[in-house]
Amino acid sequence: MNRERETGGFLKKYPGVKIGIIALILLLVVGVSSAFTVEKEVSVNFEGKVYTANGKLLESLEEVLIANELPVSDEYKYSVPLTTLFKDVIDVTIEKKISGNIQVDGKTIAYLSGGATVGDVLEENGVKPDEDDKVEPGLNTPLTEKTGTIKVTRISYVESTGIKDVPMKATIRENPELPMGTRIVVQVG
Repeated sequence: MNRERETGGFLKKYPGVKIGIIALILLLVVGVSSAFTVEKEVSVNFEGKVYTANGKLLESLEEVLIANELPVSDEYKYSVPLTTLFKDVIDVTIEKKISGNIQVDGKTIAYLSGGATVGDVLEENGVKPDEDDKVEPGLNTPLTEKTGTIKVTRISYVESTGIKDVPMKATIRENPELPMGTRIVVQVG
């Protein structure tokens, strides 16, 4: 019985502990709620213009771009993945992807790519040229709107052995220094 009185009196005896616990709980509630309401500004470079996007820290970049009426679609490439939390974004560049065709193996494949080079576009579309294959423009050529159609010409070498009759010709020239009726074969057929 004495023990119950001693433990019950602890918070009465030390009122600072009670105040400290309440302060910690309030701090936790304020911290969690502010994480959902604190906003941030980020600059977005789109089509040569710089826009300011406002959003909450725990929203995704995609949600913030939509809320700020900036484009979100597969037609564009983004310098930061759209799934990134807005708190981790510093600035964003949005560029339109480049479209064109790939001609390979008698087929035409349409592409829409944000790749940096022709090689990146081929890789994205599952086209793997061999060392001997001819790619126009070259694999390391930067991808621009002027790139247009990418042509991949497959080159293969076939080695074969066989016997074939080749007609032989002998080259004969007249030489005035030799006695009449004498011949010298210059090249054997």
